[in-house]
Amino acid sequence: RFNSSGVYEWLGNNVPRLDYDPVTLQPLGLLVEEQRTRLNTVSTGATLLTPTRATYVYDGTLFIDGLTPFRKLVEDTSTNSHFGIPAVATVSANTTYTAQYAVKTAGRTRFHLEAISATSWAISNPVVNYDLVAKTAIGSAGATGTIKELGAGVYLITWTATTGAAGFSTAIYPVFRDNAGNTSYTGDGVSGIYISGYQIEAGSFAT
Repeated sequence: RFNSSGVYEWLGNNVPRLDYDPVTLQPLGLLVEEQRTRLNTVSTGATLLTPTRATYVYDGTLFIDGLTPFRKLVEDTSTNSHFGIPAVATVSANTTYTAQYAVKTAGRTRFHLEAISATSWAISNPVVNYDLVAKTAIGSAGATGTIKELGAGVYLITWTATTGAAGFSTAIYPVFRDNAGNTSYTGDGVSGIYISGYQIEAGSFAT
């Protein structure tokens, strides 16, 4: 939860989580979440993303809890797409799933989330485009998304879509875009996005 000073903190078991907006500091009441099962086994750390035409590095930056390393996905200098993929998880047929990440710009402000096995969703190739300057999340092909400011330049983003008639294995992963919105461009070797906190779960919103 976020406390009344806008600081993210962990609480022990059986302690009421009285939540506050991290930007306005307005009280949001008791934070209550339904029981869910996270399908992915890794949500942070060096093995979260397998980078392609990119690196996934730790430069000493911490997440807003002041404890968790906030690793950075950095584009290389090739002219192509630049992305990182988490481990796949098995999803069921005709079910809505939501994925989320915590992100912060490290020189790259535009990117999208897409899915492995993109044609197996109810509508093929569900994508959500994010702009960390405009603070927008724009979905297409049946996907919807959200972006929530957590403070200190960090945003919680979500991606939601529904599967097709059969189960399959998938992962929801970030793909960089340049300032013009292109997914294939010449990287500069230093720009990227801090990204961590991945999870995917059955449901129409993140917990």
